[in-house]
Amino acid sequence: MKFDIRNWAYLLLISNFQFLITGKTMKINRLTKYIIREREKGNKLILSMLNFISCLYYLLVQLRLFFYKTKFLRQSQVPAKVISIGNITLGGTGKTPAIIEIANLFRDKKLVVLSRGYKSRNENKMAVVSDGKQILLTVHESGDEPYLLSKRLPTVPIIIGQDRVKSAKYAIDNFGAEILILDDGFQYLPLKRDLDIVLIDGRNPYGNNNLFPAGILREPIKNLKRADIFIMTKIDQSLNRTAIIADLKRVNPDALILESRHTPIKFISFDSKEEYPLEFIKDIDILALSSIGDPESFEVILKKLTSRHFLHLTYPDHYNYTKKDVNKSIDCLQGISFIVTTEKDMVRLREVVPPDLPILYLMIRFEISTPNWQDSIRQKFLNF
Repeated sequence: MKFDIRNWAYLLLISNFQFLITGKTMKINRLTKYIIREREKGNKLILSMLNFISCLYYLLVQLRLFFYKTKFLRQSQVPAKVISIGNITLGGTGKTPAIIEIANLFRDKKLVVLSRGYKSRNENKMAVVSDGKQILLTVHESGDEPYLLSKRLPTVPIIIGQDRVKSAKYAIDNFGAEILILDDGFQYLPLKRDLDIVLIDGRNPYGNNNLFPAGILREPIKNLKRADIFIMTKIDQSLNRTAIIADLKRVNPDALILESRHTPIKFISFDSKEEYPLEFIKDIDILALSSIGDPESFEVILKKLTSRHFLHLTYPDHYNYTKKDVNKSIDCLQGISFIVTTEKDMVRLREVVPPDLPILYLMIRFEISTPNWQDSIRQKFLNF
């Protein structure tokens, strides 16, 4: 079965329905995987069912939003500033590198990142991944993205847990947090926020414009009016930049619109930590390996860096690699100089990759190209 962004969206079907009602998720079951297979075959019955479920999903999303607007469901407010960084679609828009960039903007404040810890062993309870001094959990205990945040933001405490109101209070009581960054927070309404930043994928902003599960939208596009700031990601790969900007201005004329790109910085050796310039792979044969939300974006970057054709092995986002997967990669190594993967994959591969395997990971930077964007965000964020 082929896995891509849309397929992975369907794998979240049951999980997201329960999350809307209870704030908790349940494991994906075999029925959902069957639906994926039938959708790929163009099964009209399955497609009709998905469209029907999308209508029900729409009602649930809007009803939940109405309950919060009318204060039937109440938002918790904490004595700290809250910045939410999220999106409106399933799949990879680049939230983790965006969090790193925004966190560095407020490095002069006492900052704590609150993450759900998706697919971690501690997802259903609160846990401290890093206390800002040392990393306290393994990648399997914390989840790949919180673990990567702990590596890239070594002085910033990282807390995981589905109940981010509880995590917020813990961060304030134990770390004296002045600013809380809410990872993937646009749909997390129980915690009141001071700034809503929404990432819009410049390559594929809304998919087919249909709501989940018939499409990749987590909410109707009109709900983007809740956002304070839009950051268009992968703008260098966008084919319809002007149209996307016009659409955002139509939906939310008061929001600030920034543009960004995922800028490759360098390659780093998996075992020796030796650094290589981007030109290193230009004339060598590579095997690409990734399990991220938007593998095509990673592939586009590599195609700009190498003159050779290459095979790209992809797995679902947040995939836990096994030694069998690594052996599959090794079987493809004939005539290949290096396996090239992402920094996010690196944290999950570390425990299963043999030390002599020639593997590099690409370090990228989330680069906001809009002039004076730092001042613009600070101005939006009241007095900070």
